[in-house]
Amino acid sequence: MSGADDNPSPLSAPRAPRYWSLDIWRGLACLVVVFYHCVFYAQPGKPDDEAWPLMTLARVGWLGVPMFFVISGYCISATADRSRRKGFGIRDYFWRRCRRIFPPYWIFVALAVVVVAAGDWLVPQLFTDAVEPIPRPWWRSGWQWLGNLTLTETWRHHVVGDAKGFFISPAWTLCYEEQFYLVTGLILWIARAHFFRVAAIISAAVAASCVLLHVNDVDLDGFFFDGRWLLFALGILVYWCVNYGGRAWTRGALLLFAGLAAWSTFDKPGLLALVGFDMAHDLQVAAWFALVILALHPLDERMFAQPWLWPLRICGQMCYSLYLLHWPIVKAITHAFAWAGVTGHWPTLLLVLPVATAASVAVSWWFHRTVEVRFLNAPIQT
Repeated sequence: MSGADDNPSPLSAPRAPRYWSLDIWRGLACLVVVFYHCVFYAQPGKPDDEAWPLMTLARVGWLGVPMFFVISGYCISATADRSRRKGFGIRDYFWRRCRRIFPPYWIFVALAVVVVAAGDWLVPQLFTDAVEPIPRPWWRSGWQWLGNLTLTETWRHHVVGDAKGFFISPAWTLCYEEQFYLVTGLILWIARAHFFRVAAIISAAVAASCVLLHVNDVDLDGFFFDGRWLLFALGILVYWCVNYGGRAWTRGALLLFAGLAAWSTFDKPGLLALVGFDMAHDLQVAAWFALVILALHPLDERMFAQPWLWPLRICGQMCYSLYLLHWPIVKAITHAFAWAGVTGHWPTLLLVLPVATAASVAVSWWFHRTVEVRFLNAPIQT
């Protein structure tokens, strides 16, 4: 690396804006979330159960969410970087984001309303039992539907209307994603040439606000400044190191990720006291994941070309559809198995999980090919 790499021009061309194997990581993150939802009806079990280790792995599938946030940080940084270097307007940026996210989401919600209403009428409590229920559509108020359809429901209740209430609960992550996109767009609008510097300043401010909110027991969860921006920011830092930073930047980022990962792993009580339970665990996963993808970037194209990883790559390419559609499908299938008494660890792992996952992937592939692809943005040339 030349010395110039340590202080690149703010609008110089990135070295490798496309991280090809992120599709593999996206697929893995999405599938572990699916696995997590597949075991909700499984019996608690005991540590001496032979299936306990595998069931424990399935039950920590929530870690796919912070992984997604880190990946989003990288990918939206790439989009923002292209926009600022090519001089595309802020209107174009927001149009591309909204076109990519909202139409497939609204079509999914319309389908889910029909499926949940009809399914719960034909088979009472198929969706509405006590285990992570999907409510009947008319159980949500107008304010709640507004929050759901605009992906503002994580914070809408702090500002207007009644209590928070999701129709499809995994949509809470999309509410955060929309805030990340909004903040990114505002940075492009206000400080296009200094995008990464401003992102770093915002990240420092969010870290401070996260600690202050928790220490003072202020409940403002649902906003990006509750701490989850930091997961996104780790992805921004990975993008910077891969495309602009020199060896010093990469070493520094690896040390930062490793330090945060070690702190969150070996001094969990200390981190819990500062940021709370959920953020401590999310930061732990995000730090380890950012460390891994930055360290493995030199193997990017080799990993992408591995034929045995193509199922994960395919799942990653359609991960938005899979993330949207899987929950109603998994809920119905796993509940039906539970009614049939199939709740043991081995039956859940060997029968329920594969059936529910395969059905989710199949239906999501159909949705991806018939709906989602119509709203994919044409790539902006680097």
